[in-house]
Amino acid sequence: MSLAQLVWIARHADLPVALAAQYLHDVGVHHVGDLAETVRAALARVPIERQA
Repeated sequence: MSLAQLVWIARHADLPVALAAQYLHDVGVHHVGDLAETVRAALARVPIERQA
């Protein structure tokens, strides 16, 4: 599950992202990865602005 999907679910459930991820995992949604790893993977795809 992407970070964007997880954030969308958390917002609609009015929960913190970490809690939404834990609840999803607890009810058997196994494609919810480790939250820290999910955030790291998302941040790795953010472009870095290079200054001249």
